[in-house]
Amino acid sequence: MREVLGLMTWPIGIKFCGRGEQCDIGDFKRPYKDLGIRVAFCQAINMARTYGWKLAIGLEDSFCMIGAEALGLTKVTLEYIDRDIPQWHTSDKETMSKIVNTLHLRFLEPGSTELVLISPLDRIDFEPHVVVIYGLPAK
Repeated sequence: MREVLGLMTWPIGIKFCGRGEQCDIGDFKRPYKDLGIRVAFCQAINMARTYGWKLAIGLEDSFCMIGAEALGLTKVTLEYIDRDIPQWHTSDKETMSKIVNTLHLRFLEPGSTELVLISPLDRIDFEPHVVVIYGLPAK
């Protein structure tokens, strides 16, 4: 697919491993344990699609708590996100409320995810919940 479409990076698949679900991560890198860094989920996607790495992201690997909450990695709703994030986008109280409500409609249930697996599609060994393909029209 990468060659046919002229893609500069690997298409990737993403799976959300639920709490208690057995997910084989034997050949996956864990950012904190294996690389000594914590990452935002968007950074993990870019690492996987750019370098072709298989990554398993848990709460301990996460730098961005908005992403961690959105993916169901946190056990509770993080109140500071509801309180602080909307203020960066508007001073209108009604709009702030709409931002918070819209975010939570799209977030996975707190505590529902143990690990997020990210793998290039040509090396994938799981059924992905999401497929991400980056393409540039200039190529």
